[in-house]
Amino acid sequence: MRPLTELTNLRYLDLSLNSIENLKPLQTLNKLATLDLDGNLVSSLEDLAPISGLEVFVRNNPIRSNECPIRQGICHFDDPSSGFDLSP
Repeated sequence: MRPLTELTNLRYLDLSLNSIENLKPLQTLNKLATLDLDGNLVSSLEDLAPISGLEVFVRNNPIRSNECPIRQGICHFDDPSSGFDLSP
């Protein structure tokens, strides 16, 4: 099986409900358009900043800042007004 970082043509990646903390290895996936990280241990999205235009879902993560560092990107953070309880 090839390492995830060699799959450079990926456009969508669902890594939800894992124990992911470190996003640096994902920087090589520069064609990635959508990344689902809901329910992980991510505290910062800074390592994803090089992936321009990325839409990332990071609900139910211990994110320190609700600022999206991704150029032309969209970050979906927890929304308490959504009516959904995303707590474990």
